[in-house]
Amino acid sequence: MRIERLQACSCRAPVKEPVSTSFGIMQDRPAVFLRVEDEDGCYGWGEVFANWPVAGAEHRVSLLHHDISPLVLGQDIMDPAKFFAGISEKVHVRALQCGESGPFNQVIAGLDIALWDLKARRLGQPLRYLLNAGSADAVRAYASGMQISSAQELVAQARKDGYRAFKVKVGFDAVGDVSELRALSDGLRPAERLFGDANQAFDVAGACQFLNGVRGARLDWLEEPLAADAPQDQWEQVARYSNVPLAAGENISGLRDFEQVIRHGSLRFIQPDVAKWGGVSGCLQVARAALK
Repeated sequence: MRIERLQACSCRAPVKEPVSTSFGIMQDRPAVFLRVEDEDGCYGWGEVFANWPVAGAEHRVSLLHHDISPLVLGQDIMDPAKFFAGISEKVHVRALQCGESGPFNQVIAGLDIALWDLKARRLGQPLRYLLNAGSADAVRAYASGMQISSAQELVAQARKDGYRAFKVKVGFDAVGDVSELRALSDGLRPAERLFGDANQAFDVAGACQFLNGVRGARLDWLEEPLAADAPQDQWEQVARYSNVPLAAGENISGLRDFEQVIRHGSLRFIQPDVAKWGGVSGCLQVARAALK
């Protein structure tokens, strides 16, 4: 696959209601889509994480154009995973020089997704079969992005849309969040599931206080109660405190860091973000490590 063309576009979709998280408010929904094309005109699509900072989408497109594309155009790429490892090594010093490892990782992740998509299209098969011939044809999905204070209405709408699992954002108000989540739990139907996402809002004491408040509620996991880079002993304290499983991974990058987290065992659910670090190549390695 000799790469002849790279295209990327930043998009912003207005939203009626700003999207609130524990660390900031999004006034719109940004996205960066990336397209690669080979010498035969076959193409593949990828996506680059661009939620933060506010101007992140435009920055990622510029980074791809000026720094990454010269390392890709004209290259013969038969193995996306091998290319992922090589280009990550090539830009390592650049990322250190400007302190922007995240944006570099994200652009490379989107590129890796596109290369895998291109390879799957050339072979005429779905990507899931290329990765695993026994892959399922469908997986369960949950409705997400719901701020806890408006979750009652959003869950009701998601239920009408066919969802049976819901993830709500917490970490805003210690007392109010607990009350709202317990009310959601009480309103769940027998086959439904509820998850919480704190977006790194708490310290150990705050996380334990929240978990104590929702004790007995139908909460299937609490995602990112602590900062992703919090010491492992803090994650262990929170994991021991409650029987609610902990989840995290979207703000962890690098196979070595994922392997460390998996080895410590505080997380029951490992959640690498394919558009934020690793693309298909890196996240597949994480999945295999988690399943060992």
